[in-house]
Amino acid sequence: FVDEFESDRRRRSSPMPFNPSGSGIQPRPGPLQLDGSIDDWDGWHSMAGQMNAHDLRHAAQEGFDPEPMIKACVKVFVTQVTPSYSLPWARGEETRSTGSGFVVELPSFELTNETVHSNAAGAAAGCRCIVTNAHVVENFSLVQVRPAGSAKKYVARVMVIGHDCDLALLHVEDEAFWDGLPLVALRSGLPRLASEVVAVGFPVGGDDVSATRGVVSRILVGGLTDNLCV
Repeated sequence: FVDEFESDRRRRSSPMPFNPSGSGIQPRPGPLQLDGSIDDWDGWHSMAGQMNAHDLRHAAQEGFDPEPMIKACVKVFVTQVTPSYSLPWARGEETRSTGSGFVVELPSFELTNETVHSNAAGAAAGCRCIVTNAHVVENFSLVQVRPAGSAKKYVARVMVIGHDCDLALLHVEDEAFWDGLPLVALRSGLPRLASEVVAVGFPVGGDDVSATRGVVSRILVGGLTDNLCV
């Protein structure tokens, strides 16, 4: 029994010869060979054409300067007082919030309604205004604006609020506010689908201006709009 155990121990400890062609061990396969050439693929030429168009599109955008849009953007500071409908004689809770806006020069238009509000009548053609959202200045008691890159706040007057389109127009009386601000030209019509756009504003999470590039992914024409961000 001892001799059999010793013989089995020596047989296990001795190295076994390597035989790739033996059973149980398969040699490593060589590299996979493909027939034909990639130049013969019809899709390669169409893909190369798309790449060229992509490069040309970005090359055309190298002359795009977002600085005027950034300068035209302002941060809106709003002090709001929420009304109490159960106690209308009592002053509601005061809160503070921020939003974004941009300075524009209103295009020419005709006022067909003779009973238009006096504030809306003041927003005549050529008037310098700030476009923001209606929900930003909802229940306002004080509105201030600050240009991008500036530390000074200016008191703004709410001229018109349209809750159905979620837009509002503000105006600043201080001429120092308008010095050096480029006025954005408003365009009519809808944007083209997949056209590239740049979103500039002051979103929640930071005090500095933010700029994000993207595309128009969808165009919807619906009913009344509320709580949309410009």
